[in-house]
Amino acid sequence: MRTNKHGLQSLALLLVVLLVVYTMPVSAAEGTTRATSIGQVTASGAVDLRGVRINGDGTLFSGDRMNVGSGAYARVALGAGPKIEVGAGSDVTVTREADKVQVQMASGNVAFKGDGKAPIHIRVGAYEVTVPGDASGNVAYVGTAVFGVRVLTGSVSVRNTLTKQSFTVQKGNERLVTLQTGDINQPLAQLASSSPSSVPALPQASQSSKLSKGGWIAVIGTVAGAAAAIVILTTRNDDSNDNAATRLAQVKAIQNLNAIAATATATSSLASNVSAAASSASTTINNSLIAASTKATLTASANAIIAKANAALAKATALQAQITALQNAIANQQGPPTAAQTAQLNQLLADLQSARADANSALDDLKNLIALATASGVTGLTPPSFQPVSGPTIASASIPL
Repeated sequence: MRTNKHGLQSLALLLVVLLVVYTMPVSAAEGTTRATSIGQVTASGAVDLRGVRINGDGTLFSGDRMNVGSGAYARVALGAGPKIEVGAGSDVTVTREADKVQVQMASGNVAFKGDGKAPIHIRVGAYEVTVPGDASGNVAYVGTAVFGVRVLTGSVSVRNTLTKQSFTVQKGNERLVTLQTGDINQPLAQLASSSPSSVPALPQASQSSKLSKGGWIAVIGTVAGAAAAIVILTTRNDDSNDNAATRLAQVKAIQNLNAIAATATATSSLASNVSAAASSASTTINNSLIAASTKATLTASANAIIAKANAALAKATALQAQITALQNAIANQQGPPTAAQTAQLNQLLADLQSARADANSALDDLKNLIALATASGVTGLTPPSFQPVSGPTIASASIPL
């Protein structure tokens, strides 16, 4: 009986130990064995980690999910490595495999700042944003169908893990990408140094400047010599997909105007150079020792080239003020571009194409003139090194960003 009694006591003790071990609370990430934490979370406001509201600091393990409430934010220090800030309305999951840290975003805004060493990977749908150690900026949802990448320092790469297509976002630039089609819009203009940051300086930033669910700021700076005023397009915490779509339509229109402005500037430069070169060629022809009739013919051709180039220059220069005015009007209104504004944009594009065609034609005429003059015995003429101007890349209103 004594032996059986001791045996039962030992069995009971073993059952108690097993019961304690297997009923200890575990996080969502503890379905598999893990030895150490991967970082620390400092919360301000309503921040849930592993489904539990944290006060102040919390320990982050691989696979942990973090939900940040309205008006809240969380700073995450990933060991001695990179740091991220998770904005209000964000739903993210952080994992680490070996030395690779990955942040899976379901919503919201994540600001990043590298440690100069280890990269960080941010996943949004099928896209992976790879942030090297020298980069800082943020990734944010715009509504539910589009996300944006803004880079303040360094550069980051964005890759579609399904199609394997990728692109790079350089310092001072930002891109918007749709999650449905993967279409990538044209890069926004270089950011002006005086423009506000879209990465919230939490918690000091005012509520109006915070980027949370659907938050994004697009800043348009000086474009290829066109003195375009700085404008800001921003989404708010309570924006619907319609709100975001309106702002995306505004961004697309302004970016198209940027492309038109840049091409107009290039056209003006080419036309000016062709006019000057044709004038110089005319002087050389008039000073040459060739037959008078040939000289007269060549001089007339040079004057025609000058006239054509100057006409192209006048057309392209006149576009700049109209482009800037339309950019500001679209950026500062409540709704998307109107039919009248779209028609005006299309007219600006048509006028630009006309000016560009004239400038390129004048360049071809100049090359032919110099070749003919040289064959006629005129010396001292050099073929122009100018390149023709390509047309702007325009996003169709029917193609989503």
